[in-house]
Amino acid sequence: MSDSTLFFISEPQLEFAFSQLEEHPKDGLYLYGPAERGEHSETLKIGMIGTRDGLSKLDDFGKLVTGHIPPYVEDRVLISTES
Repeated sequence: MSDSTLFFISEPQLEFAFSQLEEHPKDGLYLYGPAERGEHSETLKIGMIGTRDGLSKLDDFGKLVTGHIPPYVEDRVLISTES
């Protein structure tokens, strides 16, 4: 049996209106509202822990949804599965 080490990574503090900080997005939005729109308000920053394959898939997905995302229209195919 091998020894394992468990690391606790605390949740980051998120900033909401009036520079209020809160761990949980739902609580922060309910209590304080969204942060003021700043210079980088259109930027979404995320962190991900995963396998190389999983991170690669996340990167591919990010490139797919960057920019304009058209509204849902029934029976419209957005991604072709044909080679």
